[in-house]
Amino acid sequence: MASHWSILDQLIWYKRRIYFLLSSPLVLSILSVYHDNTHEGLHKTLQRIRGDFYWAGLKSHVAEYVATCLVCQRNKADHLSPAGVLQPLDLPTQCLVWDSPKKCVQCISWAEYCYNTSFHRALQETPFKILYGRDPPRLLSYKKGSTRVDAVDHALQSRDQLLANALDRLRKAQAHMQLQYDQHHRDVQYRLDDFVWLRLQPYR
Repeated sequence: MASHWSILDQLIWYKRRIYFLLSSPLVLSILSVYHDNTHEGLHKTLQRIRGDFYWAGLKSHVAEYVATCLVCQRNKADHLSPAGVLQPLDLPTQCLVWDSPKKCVQCISWAEYCYNTSFHRALQETPFKILYGRDPPRLLSYKKGSTRVDAVDHALQSRDQLLANALDRLRKAQAHMQLQYDQHHRDVQYRLDDFVWLRLQPYR
């Protein structure tokens, strides 16, 4: 290690490069001269400085200086994946999904109920209330055996199973979409009062 160090012309040299203490005021001057004249990126600026100078933590200081350069931030395009990972919305619980088209007739009654109890902009009301003069009844989760009518028991059990299957498919689809989206985006966290640059692009 001692062979790497030498003293020449009252300067300390390390591997034929001038050595500075981190506290030296010349460190900031070197960063400014080597970067501000050309505004090259991290690697090119680092290689230029490394060719002539050395101090502890040189790479991290060059990286910080280049990253905080206002001119570069204003004028250079980011070569990074877009910021922000996908934040899925809550899944709806009243969904109608059927993967057996030949059996879709079994879903007609639930599709009809969904249509007649949903708000229609043209009517400014639900078709159910227009017809019966009252709000539609709410469908609650059904507990097996709570009705004595076998047909009702079977219909409600089928409805709950249909909704459970739909919700499960939606969760799987949502997880797949989030995975695909996040592979091409990076997670960025901001704190209150942070300053950020906005890149504005005029409409064409």
